Amino acid sequence: MSDDLFSDPFDGETLDLIVPSTLADIRVDRVLSMLTGLSRSEAHNILISGAVRVDDRVVLKASTVLARAND
Repeated sequence: MSDDLFSDPFDGETLDLIVPSTLADIRVDRVLSMLTGLSRSEAHNILISGAVRVDDRVVLKASTVLARAND
């Protein structure tokens, strides 16, 4: 059994994801889960750790809804 109760699913790895416009108006935790294969709970933990940025801004709330990009 591991002593590490809160393991990092990416172990420090950095991902740059391009979110398709079809995922606009969806919560960031759900989008992160959909694009990475993480569970919603894993996505939530990554979010609250401050490791997620959207348009160069840190997103801490899983309930943040992604906006459609201005083309």
